[in-house]
Amino acid sequence: MNEWQERAEKALSELWRAPISCEITETFRGEGRNRVYRLAVTNGPVASVILKASLGERQEERFANEWAGCAVLGPLGLGPVAYTGDPDQRFYLMEDLGAGVSLADKLTGTDPEAATAALLAYAHSLGELHAATQGQQAHWDTLREARGGSRPEAAETGSFYDELAPFIALCEEFGVPASLEPELRQIVAAAENPGDYLVFSPTDCCPDNHYLRGDRVVFFDCEGARMRHALHDVAYFFAPFPTCWCLSRLPEGMPERLLAAYRAHFPGGPDFDEQLTLIRAGWTLMTLLWDWAGDWKKEDHTWGLATLRQRHLHRLENLLARPGLTALLPELAGAAEGLYGILKARWTELEPLPLYPAFRKLP
Repeated sequence: MNEWQERAEKALSELWRAPISCEITETFRGEGRNRVYRLAVTNGPVASVILKASLGERQEERFANEWAGCAVLGPLGLGPVAYTGDPDQRFYLMEDLGAGVSLADKLTGTDPEAATAALLAYAHSLGELHAATQGQQAHWDTLREARGGSRPEAAETGSFYDELAPFIALCEEFGVPASLEPELRQIVAAAENPGDYLVFSPTDCCPDNHYLRGDRVVFFDCEGARMRHALHDVAYFFAPFPTCWCLSRLPEGMPERLLAAYRAHFPGGPDFDEQLTLIRAGWTLMTLLWDWAGDWKKEDHTWGLATLRQRHLHRLENLLARPGLTALLPELAGAAEGLYGILKARWTELEPLPLYPAFRKLP
């Protein structure tokens, strides 16, 4: 019998106070840092469960995030319910969501109405999640610590400024000098001191990291989950979706519709527009500096549905179209405009970022 099957049977038998039998019926990941299995359940209140385990060094924090994330999302109906687990053996058992349909499935499909409905479900659910978890840092810390996570002061944290500062060198490399440090500090201050915008975030809300459930979505993949500025997730609408393989262009006006749906649940304060401008700027600069998908300055690379250069130009265009950018961040606006102009002139053969497949037949 597989060791994880044995552990699942023991944990579920203790939880449900009955002799539970399990059988692995599907292996989603059987090697690497994670183990993920579907198990059929005999003599229990549910027919199946999902087991997820995190192995190897430095996986404790990811594991604590995942399990604690389920503990936040499940009771809200916005994620799989976490049944039980063992922080020492680093596994937990959660609700089996079945073969769900994701936002990515709808965006890469052929039905624009279905894709629009899915996007709005995502935006509404994100607003619900943020409204329900606003300011709950202490609760989140307690959930993580109970699942083997470090205390906040002991957890490894990096400065957002360290992620943004290389943008200065990038501008200089392309001959776009600018006095950016004060404005980068302004962006960092907003991100690291969210105040009333402090909420729970799964952090990687890629369209294939949640399933549709009626007019809502169910979030999962919480390895990086934490409390952070709400508008990091909202800026995803405009970036758009920078961490996702299926990134493409949203129809004109769609990000604004998503923002309105989100704000129906989490309206924010009178400084909402200013905060969104700052966080959007940070997202755009950070993605220009990522190198895990290849060095876009030397040559283009296709990842998923688009190339890196298509992605970067589109994000710069979106940022430059942001109302109030020049008034709030004049140096950054000038640098972004200069960089965009140089890249556009160099990449003359580059096609614009295409629409998501679901919207390509729209007039």
